[in-house]
Amino acid sequence: SGTAKRPRAKLEAEVEGMGAALSVNCGREQSSYTMSMFKTDLKQGVDILSDLVTQPGLGHLPKEKEAILRKFEEMEVPSRDVIDDRIHACAWRDYAL
Repeated sequence: SGTAKRPRAKLEAEVEGMGAALSVNCGREQSSYTMSMFKTDLKQGVDILSDLVTQPGLGHLPKEKEAILRKFEEMEVPSRDVIDDRIHACAWRDYAL
């Protein structure tokens, strides 16, 4: 969603113009930003990362919240499958199927 200083389109263009790669990971208890860049672009890269952390763009927060919650729901499906498989293995471990 960008930052207070850099709207999303400007942020994407700036990162792309540097030849860098920006990755954002959100979990239940933490979020992380990772940026790969050339050594010569380190100052600009640190400025972008600090901007993302200290001045996040909150204008589209409800939309972003929906996307994050949807992603969590998608992550729950495989977890539920694993739980079901383990329950099945425990329940039928003494029987040949």
